[in-house]
Amino acid sequence: MSRFQKNALLTLIFLAAIAYPPLYYSIKNTIQKETLPKSYNAPSMIPKISLSPWRYSSVKGIDLHNDTLSHLVSLEFQKMSSLVFLGFEIEKADFESTFADIALGGDFDVDRFGITFQAEIKFPKHFKSYSGQKLRVSWDEIGKAPIQITESYLSLIREKIRLNRYLLLNPKYESLPFDINPEILSSSEYLIYKSAFDKSVTELQQQALMNQLISAKPKSPFLRFESLLSSLKWKGSSVGKDVWKVWTENKFMSSDYTYLLSYEIAKGYYSEKQNDLAFEFFQLSRKERENQGKVFHEEYAETLSLIGRILISLGKSEEALFYFTSAKEMYETLAYERKSNYLVNQIHYSLLLAQLGQREIALNEFYKLEKSISQFHDFDQALFYYNFSRLQFSLSSFEASLHFANLSKKKLFQIGQTNHELSFHLILLSGAINFSMGNYNQAQFYFEEIINAKAFLPIEDNLYYRNALLNLAYIYQIKGSVDETESYYKQYTRLSPYSGILPLESKPNLQITNYIQFGTFEIPKNDAFTTYEESVIKSSTGRYIFNGQDEEIRARTYQDRLEDTNEFLRDLLHIDFFGTQALAYLKNSLFPPNKSYVKGENVVFIDIGPALNNVDAPGITSQSVAYHFPKMNVILWELPTEVELFLKKVPNDKKEQLYSFGNIRIISADGVGNFLESYEDTNRWLFRNRNIPKLKDKTIIIRAANSIDIYETFNKIQPHFKDIGATLMDNPVLYFFNRSILFKPIGSTKFTIIGYQSVRGFHHNFQSLDRNGEPPYTLAKYTLNEY
Repeated sequence: MSRFQKNALLTLIFLAAIAYPPLYYSIKNTIQKETLPKSYNAPSMIPKISLSPWRYSSVKGIDLHNDTLSHLVSLEFQKMSSLVFLGFEIEKADFESTFADIALGGDFDVDRFGITFQAEIKFPKHFKSYSGQKLRVSWDEIGKAPIQITESYLSLIREKIRLNRYLLLNPKYESLPFDINPEILSSSEYLIYKSAFDKSVTELQQQALMNQLISAKPKSPFLRFESLLSSLKWKGSSVGKDVWKVWTENKFMSSDYTYLLSYEIAKGYYSEKQNDLAFEFFQLSRKERENQGKVFHEEYAETLSLIGRILISLGKSEEALFYFTSAKEMYETLAYERKSNYLVNQIHYSLLLAQLGQREIALNEFYKLEKSISQFHDFDQALFYYNFSRLQFSLSSFEASLHFANLSKKKLFQIGQTNHELSFHLILLSGAINFSMGNYNQAQFYFEEIINAKAFLPIEDNLYYRNALLNLAYIYQIKGSVDETESYYKQYTRLSPYSGILPLESKPNLQITNYIQFGTFEIPKNDAFTTYEESVIKSSTGRYIFNGQDEEIRARTYQDRLEDTNEFLRDLLHIDFFGTQALAYLKNSLFPPNKSYVKGENVVFIDIGPALNNVDAPGITSQSVAYHFPKMNVILWELPTEVELFLKKVPNDKKEQLYSFGNIRIISADGVGNFLESYEDTNRWLFRNRNIPKLKDKTIIIRAANSIDIYETFNKIQPHFKDIGATLMDNPVLYFFNRSILFKPIGSTKFTIIGYQSVRGFHHNFQSLDRNGEPPYTLAKYTLNEY
């Protein structure tokens, strides 16, 4: 290059530098930025930290120090940002322990000089474990220990993340210097606080201890939070507003504990179904977390989801969708797709999509959820499958709809909830599915099951009952049966409010229940009656006061009074008679096939309150059972006072007639007392020369007709059924309670009403053998098989 060319090039460069300085500096800044290390703040790098139980020696009282300090350390971690604190690992399900990126543990010891602690951290996904230096804290400075232990953890975490280049952020922790920190407890205050963790301390004493600390440190947010939280747990949501008023009056609103306290208050209101107040406090918790930048937490995601559920109950579907979607995104950001709270949110989210007409998207979500639904309670699984079936029905996928309806029925049958309201919604849906598939007779059967259930359950006021009547009208319309069509439609219009009456259209317009949100029903207890069953049992209990009636009335009975029981037992024990499908199902469940039941063999019949002291016919209905089924052990279970009257007042010839039945036993015991305790007490049995029947591997049949069923209150009858269910869990039990027939299968503690007897013999104040046109007994097929 010539000198001229070099000079020209230098001149151009000089001019460019003067004319375009922004370009120069832009390039320079870009180069500098590229040379700097990149800051990765992706949510996936936010560490999930759990606290594991500390290892400690067997020094007396050390467990109380351990519980106290580990709790205080957990509170310190709850106040941090740039982490997800999972809490105590021991409280988590087995699979959840893998969620932790860092698990905190350590060795803890005490002596007369103070405590010693050595932090240990584990990185489960990398299979690495590290220990820190030993920390020594004297008893005089024990109040500083929680912060010192926390800082020892954080120091070790920062060091190992840096040295091993783990792709995790360091948790952010802010703590005031010890000399101005109101959270620091003195040694005497620590001892008072520790006392609150003693398991022998009552809630009232715990509250008193907290109040004592508050009076010493009124400006400590931590102590005030603990005190108010204790008050909430003790007194419940009724003090929620008062608790919040105390918190705000002390000007703690900027504290880390604000979102924790408002969340606890909101949960209390939500559990009490006070949705307006719950919504207010959930929103407070949400906003406070957002203001403090502490949103990467399961509690925040759960707050969003619960707000969505409240909005659903208020009919604000569009707003609810925003919160469910936000909760979904947060759960997925935290990689919590396997946790139950995420799955519950997804169920609400999917149901809302279906209700808003986005059925195809909802269907995709349902199929995803199906893989994890086994984590839920059986009842919630039944509800899930009902909604799945309902969604498939709305998409005209009837075969799939029927499949999921059957899965729902199976779950309800397994847990003895066939008389639950959900069961009737399901029967209604099953009828509609079969109708849509052209199976009109099967559809008719389903709708008639609902109508027939009215005879023994109080369901007439429910919409599904009225819809079953309307749907039956459509079925008979298709079949060309004008009279039946008009009859069912008239029943439908008679029971329906005027504004809710639908016209009978020429083209069938079947009515079924819409989707049912999770939380609509409480999860039923394993040994408790359904709402309908409880209503039926209550209808007979407590009608009369036993001691308020004459002996003659208490002991009233007459020949053939309860012959319907014998009719039923004859059909059950007849080898070659199966009668209806319902009876056949019951026979198979009540009598295991490996034993003989001819003439009542291997059956124990317990007659509670059999009117033993009736001077003309003592225990005549029990004698009838013993006569017709000579191989059946018949036990007359009578009150001690009534047995005493029997021995004193009943003529000898009547006694001898009763004694002549070798298969009869008499026990002197309270019918609603402890069953096993009474049964095994040999002193209660009247006949010393007759063996006490063994209950193991036997079919048990119990009858309470005009005895405890009318004299005892429901408060005694419900525990009685629970006691029988638990004691005879390994036996199949049939129970005639007043007119209701109940059944408990082997391996269950739950009694289910499966049918009823006729009114014959159930008039307490007069004698009548009239059935009023009813059959001796009626069984409901839907209660006995998961068809």
